[in-house]
Amino acid sequence: MKKKTSDLADSIRDALGVAPEQEKVIRILFGTDFHFGSTRTPSLSTLRSIKHAWPDSPEMAKHDLFIIGGDWMDRLINLSQQSAYEAQEAAIHILTVCKKYDIKLRIVEGTCSHDRRQSIMFTELNTRLEIGCDLKYFQDLAIEFIDDLNLTVLYLPDEWHHDSDETLRQAKELIKANGLQKVDIAVVHGGFKYQFPLELPSLHDEVAWSELVNYAILSGHIHAHSRCLKVICGGSFNRNNHDEDGPKGHIRLEIAKGRVRKVDFVDNPYAKIYKTINIFDLDIQDVLEQIAQLGSLPDGSAIRLEYRDPDPIKAIRETVEAVYPRYIFSDVKRVEKKEKELRKLFSGTIFQPVEITRNSVVKLVVERLAKKGNGDDVLALASKAINETIEEGI
Repeated sequence: MKKKTSDLADSIRDALGVAPEQEKVIRILFGTDFHFGSTRTPSLSTLRSIKHAWPDSPEMAKHDLFIIGGDWMDRLINLSQQSAYEAQEAAIHILTVCKKYDIKLRIVEGTCSHDRRQSIMFTELNTRLEIGCDLKYFQDLAIEFIDDLNLTVLYLPDEWHHDSDETLRQAKELIKANGLQKVDIAVVHGGFKYQFPLELPSLHDEVAWSELVNYAILSGHIHAHSRCLKVICGGSFNRNNHDEDGPKGHIRLEIAKGRVRKVDFVDNPYAKIYKTINIFDLDIQDVLEQIAQLGSLPDGSAIRLEYRDPDPIKAIRETVEAVYPRYIFSDVKRVEKKEKELRKLFSGTIFQPVEITRNSVVKLVVERLAKKGNGDDVLALASKAINETIEEGI
């Protein structure tokens, strides 16, 4: 059967990246998990990467929407730290580029232990510097109607609820309350079941969520880029630790004629290098040869030496650090990973909710004091004092 002329024209336009004038193509930029303030990856590296990925260039004018999917920050930082200013400079750059080229900017809150609501810097800088970017920052589950793009977008911050089933229920209720059957796009900071081998209540169901959207679920939190059904996980923009050997970068998404026309993963060529080499039973000369085989790495690249007893790790570390002063070395003893360690690989931090009540607070404080090495007398005194305070209603 011959292909219809209109279908053939569509195929040609898709191949050439050309659309007819009457066809509105929505172009979306999606970046996530920047982790400014990381103690392992310099924020200056991430700032440089941002300016490379999204330059002040007329090429940016073709984009309509820029979404930051959470974890702009790695931890709570203060103004005495250089990374605070690099994070602000990056925010100003994105705000300025978005304003100049008429790109809407949307930001969703990431993991509580990382972002700590610090993405408020975008709204503060946008207002105080009078940049005037079309900006919205979502800290709660919400739906936005973007009229001029004819898009409905659902935003879900991380750790909205410890039970993903409850989160899904609330999302469905919100969609229904807005008179919708589906949203066009969902922006989710959180992990999905297909991404992790363990059963965790916080993991979202990619099948159920795919039924809620027309086009795509743009997800952050997991640092490896992947796709499953309608989930497009951006992965982290930069490398932040060992075991993140995969490509880093951002997503460029095109929507046209009621479908996702194109999804590109754009590599970040300036992502920090992390390498792990196995030095089991090797002498020092063999270890040096292993490092040489890595080729010429950028200054500040991180190399981890994986060893086991009885490898002379101290002597090896002293030698490689003297021969390769431009690299950052660390070592790790090879152990069998247990489920507890596997859980930590999920994101570095797994949300484990602890309900604080009149009954549980005593137990929580006493357990914390015990972990710090306090004796039974201190624990008993603390327990008594807390119970008395609760009884007095203070």
